[in-house]
Amino acid sequence: MKSRLTKLFSSLLFILILVFLVGCEFTFSLGTTASKTNSSTTDKGNDKSEVVEPKELKYRFYTIEDGVEDLSFIEGYPWINTSIEGVMGKIKRPEAKDDFFAYVNHDYLKDYKLPEGKDKYGGPIFESEALADQRVNEIINDPTCPLSLIKNLLIEGDIEGVKADIEAAMELTDEEIIDIFKSKDMFLQFVGQLEILDEKDEYFITNAYDYTNDLLISYYYAEYDGQKDDYALCIDRLIKAMGLNINDSLNWVKTSLDALFEIYERSYSENGTSYKGKLENLDSVMDGFIDLKSALLDLGLNEDDNVEIDEFPSNFSRFLEEEIASNGYGLIKDMIVLSKIFYYRYFIGAENYLVLYADGLVNNTGFEDGLKANSSIDDFVLYLIKDRYNDVLNREYSIRYANNPTREIIAGVIQEVIAEYKIILEENDWLSTETKAKALEKLNTMTYTVYFEDAILSKPNFETDKTNIIDIDSEYFEYAFIYYVDMNANAMSPYVANACYMPTSNQFVITHAVVSSYIDNPDIKMEEIYGSIGEVIGHEISHGFDSMGSNYDKNGNRSNWWTEEDKQTFKTKYNKIIDLYDTSLFSFNGENLDGDLVDGEVTADLGGLKVAIRLVSKLENPDYQAFFESYASLYSFVYSHEKGYNDTHDNPHPLSYLRVNLTIAQFDLFQQVYNIKEGDGMYITPEDRIVVW
Repeated sequence: MKSRLTKLFSSLLFILILVFLVGCEFTFSLGTTASKTNSSTTDKGNDKSEVVEPKELKYRFYTIEDGVEDLSFIEGYPWINTSIEGVMGKIKRPEAKDDFFAYVNHDYLKDYKLPEGKDKYGGPIFESEALADQRVNEIINDPTCPLSLIKNLLIEGDIEGVKADIEAAMELTDEEIIDIFKSKDMFLQFVGQLEILDEKDEYFITNAYDYTNDLLISYYYAEYDGQKDDYALCIDRLIKAMGLNINDSLNWVKTSLDALFEIYERSYSENGTSYKGKLENLDSVMDGFIDLKSALLDLGLNEDDNVEIDEFPSNFSRFLEEEIASNGYGLIKDMIVLSKIFYYRYFIGAENYLVLYADGLVNNTGFEDGLKANSSIDDFVLYLIKDRYNDVLNREYSIRYANNPTREIIAGVIQEVIAEYKIILEENDWLSTETKAKALEKLNTMTYTVYFEDAILSKPNFETDKTNIIDIDSEYFEYAFIYYVDMNANAMSPYVANACYMPTSNQFVITHAVVSSYIDNPDIKMEEIYGSIGEVIGHEISHGFDSMGSNYDKNGNRSNWWTEEDKQTFKTKYNKIIDLYDTSLFSFNGENLDGDLVDGEVTADLGGLKVAIRLVSKLENPDYQAFFESYASLYSFVYSHEKGYNDTHDNPHPLSYLRVNLTIAQFDLFQQVYNIKEGDGMYITPEDRIVVW
C-alpha cells in the first residue's frame, strides 16, 4: 500500500514541478537545492508569492524511518530542518552528496533529547561548556578556594546583616551622603549606575549596561515590556523578605523609581558635557555633588591617569544637584536604599531568593538573570559566582585547567590562520592596491587572546578573614577593580565556551572552554583541529572583514578605508548571500529567511572554512573527509521548535543544518571529495557558488 502511494505521490509531484517550470520563468541556480528569479531580486516586504513553495520538493533526498507515516510536520527547504529536536529520528541517514549535515550527524542526533531547561544544546561546543561547568563546580567546592566560603555564605544568606546595613542607609545624614559620593563607596552605593573600562591606555567611565546589576536599567526593561508594576512588586517582596519596616512600601517603591527614572531618561535625552584628559583636571568639569575625581582616586587611580567620561555621568550628576537644590537629599537617600535592596537581593539566602521565582514573577520582569522558576540552589550558586565573583573564578580556572601546553598549540594555529589569511588577501583579484594595503594593515595589527590574559596568573589570589557575605563582597569589589586596572577588560572568561571578534579594538578572543573537548583528545587529527578550531579562528578573523567589521579600521575606529569601487564590489558579493536567504531558502511553514540578519555570520563562516581548507591542503596526505566531517559535527546543535523559529528571526547565526550545508557546498574541494554531481542535494553550479574572500 505504501509503495503504491509513493508512486502516486511521485507522479503528482512530477506533474506539479513540470507545470510550475513551464508556467514560471525560474532557473535553478543551486542545481536542485534552490531557485531564484531571472528578474531583479525581490525586495524585502514585497509580495513573494512567485517563490517556489518548499513542500513541492520536500522528500526528494530522504527515506522515512519505518512506522513514520507523514513528514508534513517537518519544515525546512531545500533540506529538511534536522536541527529541530526529534526530526532526525524520522528519517534514515541520507547520503553525503544530498544532505551533509544529516549524513554526518544522523546517529548523534537521531535520539537526541534536549537537557531539561535547555532550548538549544548539543555538539562539541555545548559539551565543552558542560565540561567547563563541571570544572567550575570542582573549584567552587574545593575548601582551599575562597569561592567555597562564598558559596556557603550565599546559600546561608545574611538577612540580619542586610537589614542592618539598609536601615543604616535609611538614617544617613546629608553630610554622610555627600561623603559617600566623594569616595569609592559611590561605586557600591550608587549600584550599577557606573562602570569603568580600561581601554586604550585610559579609563572610560560610563553608565553600566548590565541590567541584571543595574536598578534603573532593569526598571527600563520592565517598563518597556509593560511590567513596571511587577518590577515594583518584586522590590516590595524583597523589602518584606529582608524584614524592613517601610510604611506603604509598594507606593514608596513606585514613586521613588519613577522620580529617579525621569532623571535617568533626561540624562540620555539632553546634551551634556563629556571629558577626556588627565584625572587631575576632572573637577573642572565635574565639581559638584558627585565628586568622581575623589572617588576614582580613592579606588587607586592616579592624578596623571588618562580618563574619559561620557555625557551620562555628568548629566546625571547635574540633574541630581538640581533635585537637591529643589527638594533636598530625600530622593538621593531613596536611591541609595533602593540600590542596596536591589544589590543585596542575592544575600537573603538561596532558598529565600528562589521562592521569589516560584510563581514566575521575578524572572518575567527586569530581574531576569539567567535563573528559572525551577532553578536549584546549585544553579543559583553557579550563576552568581560566575556573574559576581568571576575574577577569582577566572584566575582559579586558568591556573588549574587552561595554563597548559595546548595553549601554545592553539596559538600556533592562530598564527597559521593569520599567515594564510594574509596570503588570501595578497592573492585577491578584486581589491585595489590601496584597499588591499589597508586590509593587510588591519590584519597585521589584529591582536588575539588565547584562553586567558597572561596578567591573570600574576594577580594575587583573593583572600579574606571576613565571616559574612556583605563584608566579603565589599572586599571583593576592591580586589576586582584591580582587574580593570591591570588587565584588558575585553577578554572573556576562560570557562565560557565562546570566541568573538571585537571591531572596536581589532581583537579576537578564543576561550579554553570552546576548544577543550577537541584539544584534550590525544587521538585528534590535525585535519579535525583545522576543521573545527581552525575554522572558528578563521571565522573570527573574517568578522574583521564582514559587512560590519569592514567599517572599522586597524585601530578599531569607525572609518571607511575602502575605495568606492571596492566597497561596491564587496557589497555585491555579500548581497548574493542576502538574496539567497531572502528568495530561495525557507524554514518553518514556508517562511522566507532573513539575509540581512545573517550575512555577517555567513561571510565569516565562508572565510573561516576557506582558510581552514587551505591549511589542511598543506598537510601530507590530508584526510579531507575527516576535515569536512569535523566541521559538520562542530555545529550539531539541537533546537526546540520554538527556539529554532525564534532564531530564524533574531539570531544572526543561521540554523545549524543551513550553516553546515550552505557553507560547505560553496567549495570546489568539497564537491570533488564527495563526487557531487548535478541533481544531488549538495550540488551548486560553479557560477552560483558564493565567494566573498
